Amino acid sequence: MSNAQERRKDYTFEGDVDAINPDKFAFRREALGHDRRRAKMLELYAGVGYLTSAIYAGAYDEAVVVEKDPEHFRRLMKRLGRFGNVRYYNKVNATFIEENLSGHLDFSAVDFDAFGAPGETLISFFAAIEGKAAEPSWRS
Repeated sequence: MSNAQERRKDYTFEGDVDAINPDKFAFRREALGHDRRRAKMLELYAGVGYLTSAIYAGAYDEAVVVEKDPEHFRRLMKRLGRFGNVRYYNKVNATFIEENLSGHLDFSAVDFDAFGAPGETLISFFAAIEGKAAEPSWRS
């Protein structure tokens, strides 16, 4: 078993079908070195919580995770339940941005990880933090 596989097994629960991409994991670890405050991590597209459990919950004062899929969210809650500094939202990212983002503007880092480019989410996120009322095209 490689070192990467050995590290990953600590964050794998029975029934997990996905795994941490080693490159994605390494990139997030390296990015931590650039965030000196480490006050609050906002993770959109949190999935089953691999990155939060492996990296963010231990490195930040607070982690806020958003996941829309009920099954992924259940697994995320199971994985992250041991951390007292995690806030959970079982919502579509656009709904979180619209309804809850204003209560979390003290973040020091945001992870927009998604399968592909989350362009509409990025547009609505930055419009919200700039105080603009942009209406994402997928809502039309």
